[in-house]
Amino acid sequence: MYGLAAFSVESNSLERRPSGTSAAYRTDKRVMATNDGEGLEFIDEHSILVRADRDETWRALLRIVRTDLTGASWFVRALGVWPAETRGDWSSDPSGATLPGFAVSEVVAPTWLDLRGRHRFARYALVFELDEAGAGCTTVRARTFAVFPGIAGRAYRALVIGSRAHRWIVRRLLRRLARSAGAPKASTPGYFDGA
Repeated sequence: MYGLAAFSVESNSLERRPSGTSAAYRTDKRVMATNDGEGLEFIDEHSILVRADRDETWRALLRIVRTDLTGASWFVRALGVWPAETRGDWSSDPSGATLPGFAVSEVVAPTWLDLRGRHRFARYALVFELDEAGAGCTTVRARTFAVFPGIAGRAYRALVIGSRAHRWIVRRLLRRLARSAGAPKASTPGYFDGA
């Protein structure tokens, strides 16, 4: 599986996110390291304010991730994704669970969900962070880290990131999450192109 460390460009040092740490710990680093020593670069961050408490938002996140991140079988085979199938309990504790293209790397319910995966053209992480925002609301942040090795990887990056398809997919997922947990109060896209 993948390691859970973040490389800080500012301090040129490797930090490990302490196990069981609350969502106050931030992944606003530029590179997230993996256990193979190669870092995943920060791609973007998107957020939304949800009109529901953190526990309800967490349950909605698990439902939406389970349905929205399950790709078509022909697409899964064409990309050669790992993991290739759905396993585990996505209803309450997703520790060790998988979806085609995503494995739960770390979970700290109801504040943190770290999904990792890979395919022929990329290795990536999608990290969700849930913070209480007062008045029964929750801020949900989705951060993407990835690396696209080789010429084929660069072409895939241009296709998915450069075309803004990834941006559209993540924002759609967050809007669906907000509708599922409660009406969205406000949206703060927070789009940053890490390239």
